[in-house]
Amino acid sequence: MRRDPEDRAEPEPLWPEEAVTVEQMLESYTVNGAFAMAMERETGSLESGKAADLVVLSRDVLTVPAEEITSARVELTMLLGRPVFTAGPFEGLEGGTLPS
Repeated sequence: MRRDPEDRAEPEPLWPEEAVTVEQMLESYTVNGAFAMAMERETGSLESGKAADLVVLSRDVLTVPAEEITSARVELTMLLGRPVFTAGPFEGLEGGTLPS
């Protein structure tokens, strides 16, 4: 539901009839976004032969309360299967080896 993440006192969500689930929103940004760009064969999901573009977050956005999703931090971003940003437990992965 749309709410200002900085204003916890806001009593009602904005346009609740237009709310979507977290799963639906993730699909919008991944497989549905790739489909909309006619790139579903190249990207949008993790499958053999696809681009391997992904992010790893510090929290499981499918299990935390919706109001806590904004606290998830990006810990790994991969583009074409290569790390382009690392933090937390992935720090140093850019060099090709996992941190110990």
